[in-house]
Amino acid sequence: MQQSESNLQTTFGQLEAQKRIGQEETEKMRQDMRHREDGWKQERADLNQKLQDLLVHNEKVKDECLKKVLVYKDKYLDYKTKVKRANQQLTILA
Repeated sequence: MQQSESNLQTTFGQLEAQKRIGQEETEKMRQDMRHREDGWKQERADLNQKLQDLLVHNEKVKDECLKKVLVYKDKYLDYKTKVKRANQQLTILA
């Protein structure tokens, strides 16, 4: 009787130890997952910030290019007008 009671206590102690180890491993896994998730969230936030920065930069470049196109268009129209006047004067002189 004492032997089986001792065996039961030993088995119970082993089960308690296994349970505790299982709980510790589960908690360690949860912490690891939280740490990874935090890393992914930070990486996502960084990538979103880079994307926003690139979008702002893209808009600035687009605006600068549009300004340059307008300047070149004005210069072309001015040149075209000057050539037209020169041709008219050549016709008058001829």
